[in-house]
Amino acid sequence: MTPQVREQIRNLVREKIITKVEKYKPESEHKPFFTAIFSEDKILTASLVHSFYTSFGMSIYEQIAIMLASAAGFHVERQYKLEGDIDLGTENLINRLWERDKTNGSGDKLEELQQIRDSIYPARQVRVQNDSVVDLFIQKPTGEEYYIDVKTVKPNKGEFEYHKRKLLNWAAYRYSVDRKANVSTYLAIPYNPFYPAAYITSMWSKAKCMDPEHDLLVQEDFWNLVGGSVNTYHYLIEIFKEVGAELSETINSKFN
Repeated sequence: MTPQVREQIRNLVREKIITKVEKYKPESEHKPFFTAIFSEDKILTASLVHSFYTSFGMSIYEQIAIMLASAAGFHVERQYKLEGDIDLGTENLINRLWERDKTNGSGDKLEELQQIRDSIYPARQVRVQNDSVVDLFIQKPTGEEYYIDVKTVKPNKGEFEYHKRKLLNWAAYRYSVDRKANVSTYLAIPYNPFYPAAYITSMWSKAKCMDPEHDLLVQEDFWNLVGGSVNTYHYLIEIFKEVGAELSETINSKFN
């Protein structure tokens, strides 16, 4: 990671935290039972930290990913409009694959993509579909294309199933325009809330429709991909620690 992109990310995180601290107002709700158990400062800390959780939405993760991918020399776009069209036969194929994955657990995603590639007809109408706006589109100089949906760390079962179908559709849209395109479609989870346990193990009852290797990018896998280095996630954590140390007095002043 170059010094320039480290500074870009540091400034983004710093600005987000300072803005949140300046605008933050403690909850006015009286909580006598919790106050009887925990001290006032612990309740305030929990409230402020929860406020940071919500303010660090998916948008900041997408912004950081854009900075990292650009610095790595990749072509990257946010809210990319993927164009294409799916013929009826391929639509039925995707529905069968999707129903199987929901019921029995995901099959081999690469095999599924090959079936879609073999089935697809050239698009009759090359246009943006209702479900074809991509959070992050990355194209490497080698021609590899990544279509990534960035979502909250704990989607429910229905959300996983919805995203599974969307990932298959995205591949079909792209193949309908260029059957030879080197396509990967992923659902990205910015961090693993179950660490050190494996994410897919902890979420299996909800996420069994997803291929762990080719449908999901969790924590290191996501950040190292967009940053083009196996150390990207490590460096990113370092930056957050640096900002935390720098702004510790500013944050503590809000409690005082």
